[in-house]
Amino acid sequence: MNKLNLILASVCAIFFTSILIIFSPNSKKLSLSSPTPSPILTESISPTPDPTADWKTYENEKVDFTL
Repeated sequence: MNKLNLILASVCAIFFTSILIIFSPNSKKLSLSSPTPSPILTESISPTPDPTADWKTYENEKVDFTL
């Protein structure tokens, strides 16, 4: 076989293999329906008390600073 025949045989083999893969019964078919969303599970969260609620506030009126 010369190089031209070898190249032609390789291209034909790749072409026919691609056709077989595309039209095989196991290939995925495109679905026109929209996917069904899965339900989102949420946990109920109880509010946490503010740990800084009983802290004292520092105020400096000279420089208008509060901490």
